[in-house]
Amino acid sequence: MEDAAASGDEDAEEEDEDVQEQHEEENCSLRGRVWKVFLGVHAEIDRGKYAEMAERGASYCDGDIRNDTFRTFRGDPAFAQRVPEEKLVRLLNVFINELGANSNSSGNSESKTASPDHPDYIRYVQGMNVLCAPLLYVMPEADAYYTFCNLIVKHCPHYMAPKLKGVESGCLLVDKCLQTLDPDLFNHLSTRGITARIYALPLILSLFACVPPLHELLRVWDVLFAVGVHFVVVLAVAHTVLLRDQLLQ
Repeated sequence: MEDAAASGDEDAEEEDEDVQEQHEEENCSLRGRVWKVFLGVHAEIDRGKYAEMAERGASYCDGDIRNDTFRTFRGDPAFAQRVPEEKLVRLLNVFINELGANSNSSGNSESKTASPDHPDYIRYVQGMNVLCAPLLYVMPEADAYYTFCNLIVKHCPHYMAPKLKGVESGCLLVDKCLQTLDPDLFNHLSTRGITARIYALPLILSLFACVPPLHELLRVWDVLFAVGVHFVVVLAVAHTVLLRDQLLQ
């Protein structure tokens, strides 16, 4: 009788887990599903593995992470209601624990071996919070984690490289594009010592997530993920040209 009861309890627990996973998958919005496809997250989400990784707790960057997360999309009530700060903190800590360089943990050394999937230079960078926040807004936490990993590691790894080399290169491209498309505006800015590194670096680093409102950012990311995240350079140029009259005053 006891064995039968125990077996029944185990079956019930497995059924509850299946229902929970199905519920989480259903909670992934259409936009979230499309973003996962665009960013190459094709495999079934291993929610159990993510839960195990989350149980490791805080990373060595936990303090830096919390210094950023509390102000992420502050003032947006829809975001605050849908994405509690702890979700953001937990996801970023898992990311650093699993992929971050110079972790204090020695139990996961294999995952930190340098490879195309695990660059050895990834560290927490201010701004990662606004890159993963919209993902949490449109999909469940585990889905957002694997999507965030693909975004950072496969689509814009150099944006998070030491000294933000990829972002610096993007800023140089913005200068070159603006010089070609609108030489008068480019000369007006450059003679005043204003280069893209001053005004476009936050745009490129955050993929425009630093520019509110959130509901418009989601549409920008629809385009970026469909075309390729480096299209952000073109968007930064267009954004500057749209402000032309104000900048020339």
